[in-house]
Amino acid sequence: MIIYGHNMASGQMFAGLNKFIGSETNARTAATFTFSTLYRKDEYVVFAVALSEEAERDSDTYFNYYRTEFASGDQFLSYIQQVRERSLFDYPTDVRDDDTILILATCTGKTSAKLNDGRLLVFARRARAGEQVSIKTSAIAKNIDVIMPYSWYINQKMEPHAYYSTGILPGDVPVDGPTNNGDNTTDNG
Repeated sequence: MIIYGHNMASGQMFAGLNKFIGSETNARTAATFTFSTLYRKDEYVVFAVALSEEAERDSDTYFNYYRTEFASGDQFLSYIQQVRERSLFDYPTDVRDDDTILILATCTGKTSAKLNDGRLLVFARRARAGEQVSIKTSAIAKNIDVIMPYSWYINQKMEPHAYYSTGILPGDVPVDGPTNNGDNTTDNG
């Protein structure tokens, strides 16, 4: 499920999500949240916080965060790993192929995100039946090899992450080189 909320100047709706940008402290204080509907109330555990550039949607550098359908559990877990590689923080949260995922999405400010049409995305998994949610927040740390949107590097006149020239994710061990499966994600086999 994906929930979009405005980044209101008044601080309402999803404006508070932008406090994650550059703040390990804020990531640690908001590692879980409760989501309630008319029918249920669930606890969610954050496993990634990432930035996206909407202007790149038609570009081969765009990563489709909004993907919701997967042919197999392995394909879903590959997507989760690719999201983690793009997360501003490393979270000690496991994700299984049968987990329910919730994405919170909002616009970012040009100054804080260094993107022209940026989105901040918070990824969380629903607590499993009978699970006592407990996260070691001191283990949440900045991702030192995060893959940012391509335009983030260009806007700051920085060399793009090696991923953009090799197609190899930081956690991959290349065997015969990168392969692209056509949906802008690397096929990790």
